[in-house]
Amino acid sequence: MAIQKVIISVNDVGTRLLNWLKRHYQGMPFNHLQKWLRTGQIRLDGKRVKGNEVLSLNQELRLPSYMPVVGNVQSSIKKPPKQELLKQIRDAIVYQNDHWIVLNKPQGLATQGGTGIKESVDQIMAALFTPAPKLTHRLDKDTSGVLLLAKTLEDARWLTQMFKEGTVAKTYIAFVVGVPKENAGTVDLPICKLPGKIGERMVVDFNEGLEAITHYRVLETKNNLSLLELKPMTGRMHQLRLHCAELGTPILGDGKYGGKSAHPEGVRFTLHLHAHQIEFMDAKGKSQTFKVELPDHMVITLKKFKFILPSF
Repeated sequence: MAIQKVIISVNDVGTRLLNWLKRHYQGMPFNHLQKWLRTGQIRLDGKRVKGNEVLSLNQELRLPSYMPVVGNVQSSIKKPPKQELLKQIRDAIVYQNDHWIVLNKPQGLATQGGTGIKESVDQIMAALFTPAPKLTHRLDKDTSGVLLLAKTLEDARWLTQMFKEGTVAKTYIAFVVGVPKENAGTVDLPICKLPGKIGERMVVDFNEGLEAITHYRVLETKNNLSLLELKPMTGRMHQLRLHCAELGTPILGDGKYGGKSAHPEGVRFTLHLHAHQIEFMDAKGKSQTFKVELPDHMVITLKKFKFILPSF
């Protein structure tokens, strides 16, 4: 059996090994995966593992090669993505060349497929392109905005390395409830995943948490609502959502971290967080910058509360 080695990138830091393996070996029977763990065929930094380990940056996974998704591929052929969804994603492509694709991901669409996920960016892209583009980072399902995919394995490795080294600059726009005490500042609070099985939730933890830093700037405030520009210096799961809540200004519609206060006057809102801009250096050393417009639901909310629509 062939063996492959994978270096854990910043996008997977804090993930439990078993969850990572389930994503990596989609379609594999669970008892098969358990057997590999039990017999030591899967190793982390050369050591045997049980599956409950939390992944850290630059750890090395030793994995048996396996083609687990043949059955899933067949079923996906029988049930291809709907034409209107294919068109929506095709129209959401901001730019593409022979190396990568810049997508303005719609809110409500998962980035990566998995258990219980019927539609995702990677599945739709596989239907639109041959070979299928490769994800280089992720956005939460309810976060809209710029998403970068690679067309070749070489480009995927390059971009993933850029994310790991922290040389990719990302800018987000968030509509939040409340007004920060300062018009600009930095949230520097380490975070980690809350143990348990009730969804994925991050918490501030000064003992076990990983470094998480976010710069913010207030763009406009009105009626106890604020429009913020957010620049994450690290890429932890739910970092911006948790940091905004810790700032005392939860993102509008983010009940997970803001509770009832994220839904003013009892009105239900969807998440108002948008990945607005990405800057990176391509493999030829040329600086690339891409911006994507705010989604309709955020524009509607801004107009409703009489905010000045920002021109970026």
